[in-house]
Amino acid sequence: MRNTWHFITAVMLVAVLALAACSPQPAEPTQAPSYPAPEQSSSGSSAYIAPQQSIEFVAPNPYPIPESAEEVEWAQVASLVNDGQVAEVLQTASLKVVITTKDGRSLFTQQPQPNDIFTLIEACGANCAEIKLKSEF
Repeated sequence: MRNTWHFITAVMLVAVLALAACSPQPAEPTQAPSYPAPEQSSSGSSAYIAPQQSIEFVAPNPYPIPESAEEVEWAQVASLVNDGQVAEVLQTASLKVVITTKDGRSLFTQQPQPNDIFTLIEACGANCAEIKLKSEF
């Protein structure tokens, strides 16, 4: 039994040495990219001068309420949804709901609770299956 363990140990030692001899050599470290030297200011100091860039400020609301939209009560929006007259719904982060009716009118209201419009559409069933839904959340 003792000879068996010596044999296994010798085989494992030979295998480890063979694997070590076959392993690839580590690659030479790559040189870090070189960056241009900072521009010198007219005063001769070595302060960095950032390139001139234009910045475009984008409104935080990607779906603004259309200017032509008419403000209505929540009950009127609920009625239009249940009657199948709504083509598109948008829920804003401020809990405003903007609907576009199938005849192209834009209406908006404040919903009582977050996601009330989606609950209303889900309860409507097949009559509301084609409504396009958008949300800022």
